[in-house]
Amino acid sequence: MVMRFLDRLRAEGLSLARQTGHVQWLTAIAVMLRKDFDQTAKQDIERLMRAVNATDWVEWTKDNYRVTVKRFWRWLRGLEKGKNLLETE
Repeated sequence: MVMRFLDRLRAEGLSLARQTGHVQWLTAIAVMLRKDFDQTAKQDIERLMRAVNATDWVEWTKDNYRVTVKRFWRWLRGLEKGKNLLETE
């Protein structure tokens, strides 16, 4: 699944550095979620974001996680940009 997402990022013309970052953040997100990405519910994403926001990480690191979550789950659920991914349940 992550490899298909990576193919999408390449198709969108993202730099190699940005592609690598998304894969690294998705790896960390997978550890935090402890479940398959396609099995996540709205509550899982909200819990994940609460955990990220509660860390003492610098703001740009938190923002990278937020962007990765939004971009990945929109892709996973086939949502258009701008559509709220939490309103799809």
